[in-house]
Amino acid sequence: MPKLVLSPDAFVRFRNGELIIHNAHSARPALASRDPGLIALMMRFATVTESDTVCAQLPPPVRPVAEALIKRLVEMNVLVDAATPVERPSAEEVELAIRQLGFVADATHLLASDLKALGPAAAGFVAGRTGVSLESRLTSLLAALDSLMQSLALPTRELLAAQLQKAGVDASSHGLKLHLGSGGHELTDWINVDVHPADVTVNLAERLPFPDGCARYIYAAHMLEHLYYPRQTLAFLAECHRVLESHGVLRIVVPDIEQCIRAYAAGDREFFNARHRHWDAWPQGTPLESFLTYAGAGPSPSGFLESHKFGFDFETLAGALKTAGFASVTRSSFNASLHADLRIDSASESAGAEHDTGHFSLFVETTKAAQNE
Repeated sequence: MPKLVLSPDAFVRFRNGELIIHNAHSARPALASRDPGLIALMMRFATVTESDTVCAQLPPPVRPVAEALIKRLVEMNVLVDAATPVERPSAEEVELAIRQLGFVADATHLLASDLKALGPAAAGFVAGRTGVSLESRLTSLLAALDSLMQSLALPTRELLAAQLQKAGVDASSHGLKLHLGSGGHELTDWINVDVHPADVTVNLAERLPFPDGCARYIYAAHMLEHLYYPRQTLAFLAECHRVLESHGVLRIVVPDIEQCIRAYAAGDREFFNARHRHWDAWPQGTPLESFLTYAGAGPSPSGFLESHKFGFDFETLAGALKTAGFASVTRSSFNASLHADLRIDSASESAGAEHDTGHFSLFVETTKAAQNE
């Protein structure tokens, strides 16, 4: 007999005193039952188990019923063969999942707005219709999200370990060149780090997977504005400071929001027309709509991955870098680093975008001081 285990896609709900068991990815109808023993039977398959072993442990009179239920649960894909290989989702399926999470974000925002509007009456409305408290239902949603995150944790660590090994990174690494937020613009002889596909695929809003003091150079072009300010921004910059060696250099390129503000105040519509010629996806409305959106104002909840979250001028970015531990910050310009290895702005299409009098981006460099300096 095959070894079976509960599918992670299995759902158990309660409705009018009945257990409702189903799999969202199965065309089979849900199984409705008033027998609480069904939960106990399913829990025997929380870990990989042979159905014969489970049935042998039950009293003889109930074994036929249990065998029939197990067969039904297998047909519904609530119980699955543990030896069946899991198909790797296609890139299209992953994108669909991300869009679904966007729908979740929009729905969560709408729900929160409704709850705020209704006030204390909302909890009574929910409990009155379902018999389950609002807090319990929201806790169930959080538990489901946490379960998804936990299911990613171990394979993510394993994938990351393999990628770092392939890139030649270990605890003794030094002199590395890290391209953070590569965005499909891979640099030769650099470790390109971003979401898939990249040499190392990570969430850059979390801890960087590199040892202390391992990097000689870090380059990040047009990615910092995609982090929430100040919490994620400061955490990312502190991580850059940690992984840089003494006298290691960080070069950051971001949209220059001060330029946008000055152009807006001066009524310079040609500046914004030039921006639209480079980035036709941004709003084509008034200059105010254009630069506020570019600076991260008012994105929809479902746009939480692609949208900008904040805009920088030199003073604000320099202040953030100093908060993260960098002592001095220098304003640079396109491909004008003092370090030959960092004259790579042309690798970024956004960094290279220019108008009549210069580039649209703000270029900044900073060096990690030695501990005794």
